Amino acid sequence: MPGIGQGVGVGLNYIPGNVSTDIFQQIFADYNFYNMWTSLNVVIDGTTTVFNDYAGEHNLTNSSAAKQPSYNISGNVGTIGLPTFTFDGVSNEMEKITSDWRILDATGEIISIFRVLSGNFINTLTSYNPGARNDFAQVVGAGTAMQMVCDDLSNPPRTTANGTIDIITSAPTNVHTIGCRPGDYYMYNNGVSDAFSAFINGSDNGACWLAELSGRTDISIGRFANIEWLMSGYRPYSSLTDSVNLHNELLTIIGT
Repeated sequence: MPGIGQGVGVGLNYIPGNVSTDIFQQIFADYNFYNMWTSLNVVIDGTTTVFNDYAGEHNLTNSSAAKQPSYNISGNVGTIGLPTFTFDGVSNEMEKITSDWRILDATGEIISIFRVLSGNFINTLTSYNPGARNDFAQVVGAGTAMQMVCDDLSNPPRTTANGTIDIITSAPTNVHTIGCRPGDYYMYNNGVSDAFSAFINGSDNGACWLAELSGRTDISIGRFANIEWLMSGYRPYSSLTDSVNLHNELLTIIGT
């Protein structure tokens, strides 16, 4: 695998390219992820990168050389120098063309590990239709806080809400969750509940999730996002306690 050839991740028993020694493999199993991608489970061959799905279902790749994110063998997400990828906020994107990913889900949560480099777009993990704005998106909404966007213009409601936690100042590491459970939405950042300051569209009723966002054409990581990225995944809602426990385990793994 050109581009990956040195051991990194002190104390994690990780050998690049050897998935059996990847500690995130256990996280994937313990927390019942549907799909998950990390910077430790990749193949780089020249101008082509593949993010392997731990579920073996949806591998993501760059469709052109211009879309290939930069690989950092020792990154700055967390403190122990795990490998990461840098997305440039312009052209870089990892994706798979697939119709209406997880279209039956009325609940669930998306979790990512990253740090913001600049700009308003986050989009660590999204599924969208470029021509119709049917998507699930993450952006910087009010000031320095995360904004959740569930956007299906053909089938309202459209839901947009701002968090309150600063995810940008001093370029911190963010373990971040946006989730939907029966009756409401929730966000956590680094194990702390991120209360919504306002719902710009829709309301806190949990009524707009992937089941409502029909017409989506792909799964994407890094679209328009100027971020350093380490992990993204999607799992079922189980409990807020599980969400916090997952954050705490991830924070321990990456070092904070």
